[in-house]
Amino acid sequence: MAALAQAGASAAPSNPCDSLARSTWPTTLVARRQLLFNLQALRQSCIDHAPFLGLLGGLLLEEGDPSQALIWIERSLLLEPDNPATQASLALVLAELGQPLALQELRQAWRGRADLPPALRSRLFPPQLPSLYALPDVRLGQPERSRWGATADASVVTGYEDNLDRSPRLSELTLTVPEGPLVLPVSSQPRRGAATLLSGSFQAAYAPTQSTVLRSGLSASARSASSQHETDWQQLQWVFNASQSWNGIRAQIEVSSAWFTGKLGEPYRLQRLSLGADAALGPCRLRLSADDEGRTQSRTDSLDAGANGAGLSLSCNLDEAQDWTATVIAREGRDRPRSADRPGGAQRLNSYGLRLTGTLGWGTRLEATVRRSASVDSTGYSPLLQDNAVRRLRLTQASIDLAHPLPWGNSAYRLELLLQWQSAHQRSNLPLFDYRAQSLYGGLRWAW
Repeated sequence: MAALAQAGASAAPSNPCDSLARSTWPTTLVARRQLLFNLQALRQSCIDHAPFLGLLGGLLLEEGDPSQALIWIERSLLLEPDNPATQASLALVLAELGQPLALQELRQAWRGRADLPPALRSRLFPPQLPSLYALPDVRLGQPERSRWGATADASVVTGYEDNLDRSPRLSELTLTVPEGPLVLPVSSQPRRGAATLLSGSFQAAYAPTQSTVLRSGLSASARSASSQHETDWQQLQWVFNASQSWNGIRAQIEVSSAWFTGKLGEPYRLQRLSLGADAALGPCRLRLSADDEGRTQSRTDSLDAGANGAGLSLSCNLDEAQDWTATVIAREGRDRPRSADRPGGAQRLNSYGLRLTGTLGWGTRLEATVRRSASVDSTGYSPLLQDNAVRRLRLTQASIDLAHPLPWGNSAYRLELLLQWQSAHQRSNLPLFDYRAQSLYGGLRWAW
C-alpha cells in the first residue's frame, strides 16, 4: 500500500502532516500499528491533508477494517479527486466490501498505462486473481502479505481504593430464628488503602487467508495493597479466537480459561466458550453472541456452577473526525449450580450498559463506561436471613479511562500515561451483600 498512499504526496515535507504522509510503509504488524497510532493522534490537525488521509485509509485497510478505511479514502478524494493512488485505494476498499465493479472498471481503464509504480501494478494486476470479491494476497511495500503478527503490552499503575475487599458497612445483623428476630452487633467496615496494579499480555495472530484470522493470547494481572496484603489477588487468562469474514459479515468462535487466586476467596477456574457474529449497519455495527461457561472451585465442590447467556451490542460512530464511538450492550443469562447445596439455587442474570470512546485532543483517548446488572436467586438464600428470602442483587458500575501518548515512544514501542477511575455500588434486599467501592489509579503502559 506504500504506492497507494504516497504516490500523490508532495516532494518535501514542511509540516507534521506531510512528514507522516511520506512515512516508509511498515513491513511488520507492530510498526504498522505504531504508524497508525501516530496518524490517529494527529488526524484532527491533518483533517484537510489529502495524502495524510489516504495513508490512514490504506493502513486501516491493511488492519482489516475496510469500513473505516472507506471514510478517510473518500474524504481524501474529495480534497484531491485526481490522485490516482487514492482512486486505486477506493476501488480496492470497495472490492473488500463486496462491490467489485469499481475495481474491475479500474483494471480495464489502467491496463495499458505505463506510468504505474511496480508495486501498484502488482496490486491491481496480480498474476492469478482468485476473485474480484476478495483482495489478493499481495501487499505493496513487501513481496507477500505477512501472515503472522504479534503484540504485547505491560502496565503498572498505583492508586487508592476505599473498599479493597468489597465489604458492607454493618453495625448489626438481624437473624431470623424460631424464637424470633435476633439482632447481633457486628463490625463490618471496608478495608481501604493504597494499592498497585500490574498487568501484561501477549497476543499472536495468524491469517491463513485474507478473510480468516486466528489469534491466541495470554494475559496476567495482580493487585498488591501495601497495608492490606490479605486483599491481594492474582489472575491469569488464556484465550483462543478464530474469525471468518465474508460479504461484510464476520463470525467468531472463542475459547478461554482463567484462573483466579487471592487470600480473601477460594481459588477457582473459569472456562468459557463463545460464539458471535457481527455486521455493518450503516455507520453502526451490530453484534450477536452466545456463550457457555463453567466455574470450578479449588476445594468447595458445592459452589461449582455453569452459566450460559446471549448478548447483543450496537456500536455507532458519532464523530468520525474525533473517532467518537458509542456502544450499547445488553445480555441475558442463567447461572446453574452443579450442586443442590448452593445457597440461593440457580440465578437469573441480566445486564446492560453504555460505552463511549473517542479522542479529546493531543492524542488523548477516553473510554467511559456505565453498566447495570442484576441477579435473582431461584430459592431462599438462608433461613437465618429474613426468613429465607430470595436474594436480589443490583450492581451499578462506572469507569473512566484516559490514555495519553508520551513523546518517548518510537517505532518499536509506544509509551502512554494512564489515569483510571472506577466506582461500584451493589444493592441487595439482604444488607449482608450491600457495598460501595471507588478507586483511582495512575501510571504507565508500554505497548510493542
